[in-house]
Amino acid sequence: MPHDTAPALPATAPLDPPAPRPLLHTRDVASLVVGIVIGAGMFSVPAVVAANSGGPVEMMLAWLVGGALSIAGALCYAELATAHPHPGGEYHFLRLA
Repeated sequence: MPHDTAPALPATAPLDPPAPRPLLHTRDVASLVVGIVIGAGMFSVPAVVAANSGGPVEMMLAWLVGGALSIAGALCYAELATAHPHPGGEYHFLRLA
């Protein structure tokens, strides 16, 4: 009586999962970052910034500096994701650190 056997696994199975496909373009990512930053602080933070700044010019300058720092942080994440394309986001980067 013949034995039914499972097909043999290939001798060289890939160890790394396939890299995720890029679905978002630069404009999409920039729109997401701007939307998150504006949505997170638009309704609660302006009063605090206005109360602690010397005037309207200083308040706008503080918002511009904060925006530049947010873009710099987003670009750092983009660089990390490009250098280490693996699902998991921050958890993957922290595991590598």
